[in-house]
Amino acid sequence: MPEILKTLENVKKLFEKEPAFIELDPGNKEIIVVGDLHSDLEATNAIVKIISEQKNTIFVFLGDYIDRQIKEGDGVKTILKVFELKQKCPDRVFLLRGNHEFAEVNGSSGFREEVFTFYDEKTWNKFNGVFDEMPLALRTTTGVLMLHGGLPDISSYEEMKNLPKVTQSEENKFADQIVWNDCLPRKRAILAVADRGIPNTLTYGQDFFEEKMKILKSNVLIRGHQADMKGAIFDGRCITLLTCKIYEKFPYTHSKYYKLLTPPLNGRPIAVIPPRIINTAKDLKFYDVLKYKN
Repeated sequence: MPEILKTLENVKKLFEKEPAFIELDPGNKEIIVVGDLHSDLEATNAIVKIISEQKNTIFVFLGDYIDRQIKEGDGVKTILKVFELKQKCPDRVFLLRGNHEFAEVNGSSGFREEVFTFYDEKTWNKFNGVFDEMPLALRTTTGVLMLHGGLPDISSYEEMKNLPKVTQSEENKFADQIVWNDCLPRKRAILAVADRGIPNTLTYGQDFFEEKMKILKSNVLIRGHQADMKGAIFDGRCITLLTCKIYEKFPYTHSKYYKLLTPPLNGRPIAVIPPRIINTAKDLKFYDVLKYKN
């Protein structure tokens, strides 16, 4: 069996052991959160170095590891490096699924063509078989919820605990919402269909956010997905994190949302969560991944 297929088979077995919704007690360990990578091999290599040095730290990735590559081949290299980290440190590296880890998205956003260039259709299908087993969200006992897109329109915590893993959109609306939902810095709940063309997905405001966070027993949400929201909104309780070069210049200072971000997050940020109860973005530390020093 080719080495890449062995890697995919091994990491798939690790994901199969994890639920779609992970509940994590970090104990006395810090957590470093990595936002969207989108084939940024430079940022990924920096993270590999940090993980090798931080032996007592937990790492959570928010999805969207692939697609939008600047250099052909970097998407495959990025996801394989991330999978290797999961194999080496399965109990302290958690890889959440983003909307680009769905075949219907990465089949037309660059990753499929890239895999076909270096491998074949079988390998692309194997990658997507692994993606199907990835968890969708993680909540810590210190009050932090992490996922890729946005909060689902759930009515109970049990609905989140019973979240299924899916293979494609429209199998489960909560899974769709977790990887696709958007938010805007407005008070009222928008509850409209998101502008991304996916049924059952929402763009929501602070009222909806506060209602669902209470149900999810969480104080702070850390998510990726939405470049123009790169920073914190909703009184510092909703943080959008993107760690890739293609979004390095976001948020734009001329954006109508820029002054509403508290704070805006420039460069390629990662977030450090200390081992205590977290209430707002002020309780976290943010670093550019290329400049991080413990």
